[in-house]
Amino acid sequence: MSEGFLSSADYDDQAHLLYNEGRYDEALALLKQGISVYPHAVELLIGKAYAHLAREEFAWSRNSFDDALALDPDHEEGLAGLGEVLLKLGERAAAMAAFERTLQLGYAEDHDLMLQIGRALFREGQIAPGHRFFDLAAQAQPSSADAAACLGYASHRLGNDAGSLYWLRRALELDRGHSEARIYLANLLYDRGESDAALHHLERTQPEDHYDELGIWRHIELKKSIYRLPDEDPELAPWLARLSEVVGEPDEIDMLLAEVEAQQPD
Repeated sequence: MSEGFLSSADYDDQAHLLYNEGRYDEALALLKQGISVYPHAVELLIGKAYAHLAREEFAWSRNSFDDALALDPDHEEGLAGLGEVLLKLGERAAAMAAFERTLQLGYAEDHDLMLQIGRALFREGQIAPGHRFFDLAAQAQPSSADAAACLGYASHRLGNDAGSLYWLRRALELDRGHSEARIYLANLLYDRGESDAALHHLERTQPEDHYDELGIWRHIELKKSIYRLPDEDPELAPWLARLSEVVGEPDEIDMLLAEVEAQQPD
């Protein structure tokens, strides 16, 4: 089908595919083309707003959300996105009003939307409001490992370690392959001095599951201290390789400090 015969839905679908692949520039160009043909297509305007948001073009994103909501003031994805960009711009009260509007419209049982809003709040340091929306997501879909994990992260940030442990373990009950929750749980157990339990969970992750150096360092040093593995042990090789990918080659001082920390009494 030639581009001249694309419907607004076709533009939206193709842009979504590009967006999900992280090809934001191409998605934005396609959405602009679609809007030139269908200037009142709300979904295209909202897609354009999210593409600008992904590119951290917050003023442009806000303008596009405003344009979409002028046509459909109660569009739930538009309200959620507007709230997110308002948080980025420091307009917390206006952001919360947009988020609250989704609840007034009856979207509290929309798991994905509640999770999206909760994550937006969490990323901007609004932990207590984020926890509330994560809780709504968990109520909407009790089988959601993502909602349970997010409740675990937020509970920890709020100083509720018991709640965090409960929700992280609940996430793993729902999805044993939820590596992010498992790594977070392992780090929490490590901080509590429960080295064996921390290693139990770290050993159930793969190097490629880790995008932060902390869990990798702790995995390496716990194995070295508990199993008495030498630095050159082949079992450590993939973890050292992943560590170098994440933070560059570790120097001897970093290795020594990490080893000393791992050998401290619980």
